[in-house]
Amino acid sequence: PIPPTILVVDDSPDVILQIDIALRSQYSIRVANSGARALALGIAPDVAAPDRLQTLGVETGTRLLLASDGLVEATDSHGRLFGVERLIRSYTAVLERQGQLEDLLDDLRYHRGQPSIDDDVLILELTL
Repeated sequence: PIPPTILVVDDSPDVILQIDIALRSQYSIRVANSGARALALGIAPDVAAPDRLQTLGVETGTRLLLASDGLVEATDSHGRLFGVERLIRSYTAVLERQGQLEDLLDDLRYHRGQPSIDDDVLILELTL
């Protein structure tokens, strides 16, 4: 059987490598890592984004998780990042127990050790 495909959109080779290592045994990884192909989420409204349409064939029911860097770059009181690996573990746990995306924010708050979040955080899940 053909494994499900995950599209990783990031311009950081370290983040892409972490995701690839964590998921390559279960998924086919596609990467958009530069220019118009890696448009950031949560960017300032005055940042001009190039117009470009990119398509990716997916099966009905495929889930697409979009998360801004405010999530993975959030730190705890010792300066440790929430990170991509924890995001993957947390999201996988949410899927397994059929939880809500709010659970990801709860995990972020637990990681930080406080109820506030310092940076803007965008988490969006689309079921296609």
